[in-house]
Amino acid sequence: MRKKLFILAVVSLMVCVIGFVAVASACDHNRHKECKSKPERGQLCLFQKESPDPGWPELPFYGPYCLDDQTWDDQNDRGAWGKMKYNLSGRTFEFNFEGHGLPPGKSYTLIYFPDNIQYGDCYPGLGLIYLGSDIANRGGHVHIVGSLDTGDLPAWYDYNNISNNGSYNGAKIWLVLSEDLCLGPSPIFRAWRPQEYLFQEKGKFVTFEDTDNLPTCGT
Repeated sequence: MRKKLFILAVVSLMVCVIGFVAVASACDHNRHKECKSKPERGQLCLFQKESPDPGWPELPFYGPYCLDDQTWDDQNDRGAWGKMKYNLSGRTFEFNFEGHGLPPGKSYTLIYFPDNIQYGDCYPGLGLIYLGSDIANRGGHVHIVGSLDTGDLPAWYDYNNISNNGSYNGAKIWLVLSEDLCLGPSPIFRAWRPQEYLFQEKGKFVTFEDTDNLPTCGT
């Protein structure tokens, strides 16, 4: 009798766990769709994308469009995605990022990636800014919060700054594998696996005005 009760309890627990996972997955997917369909000021959605060439770019790899993820197709399935909320202006760039559907146990880093015109190329990420890191938990979630002195975004040396291209303005925010970066005083990529990353939605960029850089009026 005890054995039957134990088996029944185990089966009931498994049914509850499966039901919870199914509901959580459905809710997660709904938030994914909502993030994409209801854009807000100070909010950026990140998605997996179909890279035309997931291989390592050959050097030298010149030109402002050498990593033009804006031409890649967003994956709108139940794949990994994320949402970042941020301030549009202030003394520091403040943000709150949540990523979902990621492989548990992997470390991810949130970065600002400029298409660097100062050095004539945009690979391997010269001038990128490290925003923060986190390890995906068992549910595949990461949470990265920060308040950093980044200066204006996009930076003056970024091709995506309107002063350099004359038509649009914005900073690219990516979530990448931490092990693919060489962190230090001047962070750069040391490996390139875009199929594992999250990129901002097509045509959506971050702009931030550093109020410390604004001119002050004297008397």
